Amino acid sequence: MVGYREMMRLVKAGEIDCIYIYRMRQISGKEQHLYRFFQQVMQHGVKVVTLEYSLRDRLHGYRLEMKIENYAARHKLSFPW
Repeated sequence: MVGYREMMRLVKAGEIDCIYIYRMRQISGKEQHLYRFFQQVMQHGVKVVTLEYSLRDRLHGYRLEMKIENYAARHKLSFPW
């Protein structure tokens, strides 16, 4: 298991293609930080899989689903789910 900074270094290096999350709060409880995380993983083509719930449903609860979808559309990126 790696820490967040090391994980993001590996994402940027292209060494990770999927991130499994047990709870969204493992990344952050702050909307802005979660949004930045999803921007970065989408830029590198990384998928995010949640283990307890639907990622899209959880992001909707954080009011991020539409922001992420709009960001992906503007930058022609795949969704992280």
